[in-house]
Amino acid sequence: MPKKSYRQILVGRLMSGMIGLDELFGELFEAGRAPDETLVPELLARAGEDNYIPSAAKADYGAALLREYRKY
Repeated sequence: MPKKSYRQILVGRLMSGMIGLDELFGELFEAGRAPDETLVPELLARAGEDNYIPSAAKADYGAALLREYRKY
C-alpha cells in the first residue's frame, strides 16, 4: 500500500495533522466536484477513514477541510 500524504491544517484555533488529504482532494478535483458546502459531509466521511475526527469538532473540521480543498 503506498504511503499517504501528511499535512497540517488549522482546525478552529489549533493545528491538526491529517493523513491522505492530497489524495482525497485529487480524487475530488478529478471528478469535477465543486468546493461548496454540499461537499462537507463527504469530506468529513472520507477524511475520517484515515483520521480521527471528534464528534464535538465536526463543524470545525468540516470548515477546515472545505477551506483546504478550495486552496487545492
